Amino acid sequence: FGYGDRPLVRPSNIVCILDDRRVVLSCSDTDQALRDTVSAAGLPRHGEAALTWRGTPFLARTWSLPLEYDYGAGGWTVAMMVPRTESLAPLQTLRREVTLLAVASVLVVLLAVLGTVRKQLQPLAVLEDASARVRAKQYDVELDVRTGDEFETLADGFGTMVHAIREHVRELESFSVGAATALARTIDAKSPWTAGHSERVTAVAMDLGRALDLSADELS
Repeated sequence: FGYGDRPLVRPSNIVCILDDRRVVLSCSDTDQALRDTVSAAGLPRHGEAALTWRGTPFLARTWSLPLEYDYGAGGWTVAMMVPRTESLAPLQTLRREVTLLAVASVLVVLLAVLGTVRKQLQPLAVLEDASARVRAKQYDVELDVRTGDEFETLADGFGTMVHAIREHVRELESFSVGAATALARTIDAKSPWTAGHSERVTAVAMDLGRALDLSADELS
């Protein structure tokens, strides 16, 4: 079962030829016990079967040789027997490759999901920072969210709200200063001795504060 010094089958494989009575005519392994096992296995003329030799499970594939008309011989059968573990090796390799591909696909999907989640969390972080600044009475908040989705709409609405609050705060501050000034002038007007006293005291206090390098918030 070879060509010159080169074998046609692997050492672990067994090739046998059987006649029409299922008698082994030749085998790549010359062990007589093997021939008896193959003869008794009842292999089909064309098909697949399983048998065990020396404790090793084999898968057998058979092909019929139509020799009746050309050579006047009965129908012969060629049987190729391969150890079961060896025959299943390509399937196990394919299974391993499919598993690796599935794992790689899951990793790619996870990375894509994480990227999307991170992209979604970025405008949330901007909105959270803006909310903290508003709570700290810092109304000079400018939001720049350009995501083209609901987050951009939410940021625009938040910016409009902060702008309205900022205008209301300015109006309240102007009203408070005006009301205090009017009240002081009303009190000072009751007596010629105190006329303009509150405004002069305020001006002196502001000058002192500026001399002490007080901040604008402290001066107000």
